[in-house]
Amino acid sequence: MNKSRNYKIRDESGDRKYFTQIPNMIVNHSTAYEQSLYLIMKRIAGENGTCYASQNFLAEKMVVDKKTVSLNIDKLLKRKWIMEF
Repeated sequence: MNKSRNYKIRDESGDRKYFTQIPNMIVNHSTAYEQSLYLIMKRIAGENGTCYASQNFLAEKMVVDKKTVSLNIDKLLKRKWIMEF
């Protein structure tokens, strides 16, 4: 079952077009999987902050299975680094 969910990236970094900046809080307080997922989602979200990528797509980009993506999305949601809408 490919459940489609949309996420809003919480970011107050003020990054500029064509750059993806990751807050130090993410780097310092997360696992490599969480960092990879956040980076990919943030890059996709771009200036408007909305990521519409499927879990299958994210898993493919991270070279992991969909369960790993799902578990790490839950972690990012719990920390309020991303928001579901």
